[in-house]
Amino acid sequence: MEREERNNFYRFITCSTEISTESVGYVFLDYLTRTSQTFEDFINNNFHTLYHLCYQRRCCQCSNVYLPIRRGILHESQLDILLDSYSSKSLCHKSGTGLPKFCCSKARSGVTVQSLDLTLMNCLIVNCCSGLFWESCFNGGTFENFLNQNKHDIYHLWMNNTTCCQCFSGYIYPCDREMISLSNWNFLFSAKGNPCSSHNIIPSSILCCCVSATPGITIFQIDQQVEIVLIRHLSFLKNP
Repeated sequence: MEREERNNFYRFITCSTEISTESVGYVFLDYLTRTSQTFEDFINNNFHTLYHLCYQRRCCQCSNVYLPIRRGILHESQLDILLDSYSSKSLCHKSGTGLPKFCCSKARSGVTVQSLDLTLMNCLIVNCCSGLFWESCFNGGTFENFLNQNKHDIYHLWMNNTTCCQCFSGYIYPCDREMISLSNWNFLFSAKGNPCSSHNIIPSSILCCCVSATPGITIFQIDQQVEIVLIRHLSFLKNP
């Protein structure tokens, strides 16, 4: 029995690493093909996201309103697989500021999907391949439809742990802290309507029941951090 259990364990390890890694790799390569990117292009196009998966400190490419919040998902040794710290830096790089060595770096020449392990590959897909998840969210519809269908949950990504007029008995809040800001909410939902009969709260413009998605809004118009939050909490492919 011990020998059989040991063999089963080795089979499980093989399945969860070699086979899973190969399968996820095919999904990743298909995404790169459909978006007309090489893997080096992908790394360079998503540098800012990748950098802040490791570092919380603001970098040369941060806008005035950007607030890094995703520290510690990647280790520097994993960035070293993707980025060449000795490469020519982006034009916006501010040398001599004491920033980490990978600030404004370019993709490591010759890096391939096949050089990634399952953990790193999964991290890249989850945080940088939003198109894979939006396909399942839209189900043939539009981003505007998606927002209206999920308005209540999105409202509580902003107003977390605060009961609203749309909450039903047993409703579970999608998060335990504020994940999107008031300005994010107002950008997503700007079409005004009348409040429902269940409340007397003012101002009505920020209430869940009396707004709808901004007409014609698309995923290309929203902040990347907001996009990541929406997918993480509302895509069934992300839910365990």
